Amino acid sequence: MPNYLIIPALAVITSFIHNKSHLLTSLILIEFMEVITITGMFDMTSKNLMENFAVIYFLIILMVESVLGMSLMINMVRTHGNDLIKSSMIVK
Repeated sequence: MPNYLIIPALAVITSFIHNKSHLLTSLILIEFMEVITITGMFDMTSKNLMENFAVIYFLIILMVESVLGMSLMINMVRTHGNDLIKSSMIVK
């Protein structure tokens, strides 16, 4: 991973560890981790003069994952009334 991505990655991981109350903040922090990963992958493939097909496939998977996460959050807000992770039946 390039040096300029290490500090943001550590900041996002630390925030993810300490912020576990709301589903929306968890989803946003996961998306930031994915953006940092995409940036690192794109930087490595462009420096090595490789094709970016793996980055494009990874972007497609990330888009599908983010849509599933948002639909899960919307469904949780409709059933429970909020996006608190502790109010769901999954974490007890």
